[in-house]
Amino acid sequence: MVPETGMAGLSVPAIVATAIGSFLGVALSFNKWLDMRKTDKTHVTILQESIAYHEKRAEAAESKAEKAWAKVDELSEQVSELKSSNATLLERVSSLTDANSTLLRRVSDLTEANDRLSKSLEEFMRGSR
Repeated sequence: MVPETGMAGLSVPAIVATAIGSFLGVALSFNKWLDMRKTDKTHVTILQESIAYHEKRAEAAESKAEKAWAKVDELSEQVSELKSSNATLLERVSSLTDANSTLLRRVSDLTEANDRLSKSLEEFMRGSR
């Protein structure tokens, strides 16, 4: 018995085997393509998660930086107020130092006057005896 021949002189089992082989080749190619799509999706998902993670960290860092700058501004304002207060206190200390010097001169003058009066009194007392 001679096998039936189909197209181009091939036997039916050869044609069926070729068709099955072609189908399996296409199926394997389709499966490979699906695996690549899954891998692509996995890479995209990983990248999206990484981007989201870094965005969260950047937002947290930005929030901390804003708080730090607010604290720096607050401290800068306090330093300015302290400098102003310090200048006022320095003026007051200078004024008090001047007043103290004046009073010390006055005390010195009064002490000298007291010493002269004491000597004059002693001389008077010696002379009146």
